[in-house]
Amino acid sequence: MLSSELIAEMIHYANEQAPMEMCGLLFSQAGFQPCPNTAKDPTRTFHLSHSRYIRVCRWCKEKPWAIVHSHPGKSAAPSPKDCQLMDALQLAALDWAFIIVGLAPIEIRAFKKQKDLYALIAWWYPREADGAWCGPKMGEIVPMVRYGSLSSL
Repeated sequence: MLSSELIAEMIHYANEQAPMEMCGLLFSQAGFQPCPNTAKDPTRTFHLSHSRYIRVCRWCKEKPWAIVHSHPGKSAAPSPKDCQLMDALQLAALDWAFIIVGLAPIEIRAFKKQKDLYALIAWWYPREADGAWCGPKMGEIVPMVRYGSLSSL
C-alpha cells in the first residue's frame, strides 16, 4: 500500500507544516502530492480547495486513491470531523482511503468507510528496537480495529 519512501515523504511534509495540519492526495503513479491547507484555522483542521484538487488531478492525469492529512501533536486516530469526511466520501461513492499521519506518536493509519463502520485497513509505526517500519506490504490490506459510526455528530 505505501512504500517506505512514501511514508518518509508524508512524515517529512507533516513535520515541515507543523503546527499546522498538512494535507495532500495520494496517486497510484504520481505518489504523494502535497496541497496547501486552506482551512481558516489550519492548526485545528484541514481543507483542500476544490480548484487545487482539480489542478493536481489534471497534472497527475489520474484520480487519487487516498486523501492524506496530519495530526500534529496527536496520534493518527480519527477525529469526529475525520469520520464525517469519511461519511462524505462514502456518500459521494468515492472508494478512497483516508490516511492520517500522527506526529505524537509518529505513525500512519489508513481507514476506509465500510457500510456504517470506519475500518482501520493499515497501520504503520516504527519498531522501537531498530527504527524499521512495521505495517503491511504493498497492496496488502490488514483489517484491524473498527470505529463505530459517528455520522450522527
